[in-house]
Amino acid sequence: MVTEQKKRRFLPYLIVGLILCYAVHWLVKLYDIAPATEGVTFIDNARLDWMMENWTSKSFIDFNFTQASLYGGGLALFVVLMFYFRVGDKGRYRYGEEYGSARYATNKEIASFRDKEPENDMIFSQNGRMGLYNKRLPFNRQLNKNTLTVGLPGDGKTFNYVKPNLMQMNSSFVVTDPKGLLVRETGKMLEDHGYKIKVFDLVNLTNSNQFNVFHYMHDELDIDRVAEAIIAGTKRSDNIGEDFWNQAEMLLMRALIGYLYFDGKVLKKYEPNIAQVADLLRNIKREDEDTPSVVERLFEELEKELPGNYANRQWELFNSNFEGKTMTSVLSIASSRFAVFDHEAVRTLTARDSMEMEKWQTEKTAVFIAIPETDKSFNFIATTMFTMMFRQLPKTADEILQGDHPTCKPEDLLHI
Repeated sequence: MVTEQKKRRFLPYLIVGLILCYAVHWLVKLYDIAPATEGVTFIDNARLDWMMENWTSKSFIDFNFTQASLYGGGLALFVVLMFYFRVGDKGRYRYGEEYGSARYATNKEIASFRDKEPENDMIFSQNGRMGLYNKRLPFNRQLNKNTLTVGLPGDGKTFNYVKPNLMQMNSSFVVTDPKGLLVRETGKMLEDHGYKIKVFDLVNLTNSNQFNVFHYMHDELDIDRVAEAIIAGTKRSDNIGEDFWNQAEMLLMRALIGYLYFDGKVLKKYEPNIAQVADLLRNIKREDEDTPSVVERLFEELEKELPGNYANRQWELFNSNFEGKTMTSVLSIASSRFAVFDHEAVRTLTARDSMEMEKWQTEKTAVFIAIPETDKSFNFIATTMFTMMFRQLPKTADEILQGDHPTCKPEDLLHI
C-alpha cells in the first residue's frame, strides 16, 4: 500500500528556532556592551575579540530585547521555519513493501466488483465476479472488461470461463469456436432464451451463414482496411524483403476492391463481393498490346461516371509505377492469393451477407466462428470479418446505442 507523504514534526523545529533566536539575541546584546573602536562603523574586530575573551562576564539570562537583538533573533527564527516549510523529503514511501506488495484479494475486496444482480456479472471463478455494465457499478469499480485467459490445452479455458459466461446470457456474444463444439453445446440453450444464432463455419463451408465484406464498407477508407486485412491474413512470412511486393500488391488490391465498391455499391449497379476480385485479376492482362484489357475499359467507364474517384487514382498509380516483368510478378502474387475463390463453396460463402452485424447490438445474438485448428487456408476470411466487426460494432455502439457493445470471446487467436 502506498503511504501518504511522511509529515515532519513541527515542534522540534520550533524549539530549535527559539533556541537559535535567543542565542542570536544574547550575542547581539554582548556585542553592544563590548568597547567600541573609534572610527569603525560596521563590524568591529576588536569587539569580536573582546566578546571571545569576556563572554562569561555576561549573564546567560537576558530577556530585555533591543531593536537590534529582536531583529537578529527574529531572522534566525524565520530561517529555521523556512527550512521546515521549504526543505525536506517530499517522497512517498511503501514501508515494509521493499520486496513487493502483490497479494491475493480477499473475498470482500472481490465482492465489491459485483453487480447487485448476479445475472449481470462476468464469471471468473467461484468467488471472482465483475459487473459487466460499468454504469451499474460504483465509480471506483468501473474498469474495462478486457480479459486474458491463459492455459495449456485441456486446462479448461472453455469449460471454466467461456461456457459459464455464455450461460449468463447477459449480452450478445461473438465466440470463436475452433473445435466447433460450443454451438452444439450451448446453441439450443441460447436459442430457447430468445437469441438469434449465427454460425460462420470455415471448417464446413456449406454449413455456414454468409459474409460479404462489401455489406459493411461505408466509405473509401474501408477499402484500405479490407485490402490490408486480406494481405495480412494470407501472409506466409515476415521477410522484410517481401515488403516491396506487399506494397505493390496493396496498390493493386486497393484499385480492384475500390472499383467494386464504387461501381457496385456507390453507383448501386449490383451487389459486389470479394470473389469478384479474382475475376478482375483474370481479365487484367491485354490479349493484344494495342487493345485495352477488359479491366482497363472498366476503369475508364468508372472514371467517366465518378471522375477522380479513389479506385482510379490507385489504378493509375499502379500502372505508372509498375510495368513489364515487375507488373507480371505482382499480378501473379495477387492471383495466387485469390485463387482460393475458385472454390465454389468459398464463392458462395462470400457472395451475400446473412451475418447482419448491424443487428448484433439491437437484437440478442450469439455468433459462433468456427476456425480450423490445423488448416489456415481460409483464415484470412475470418481476419477480414474481425476487421469489419471491430469497425461496425463500435460504430453502432457509439452512434446509435451510446456505448453498449457485444461481448467478444475469441479463443485461440493465433489461428485467426
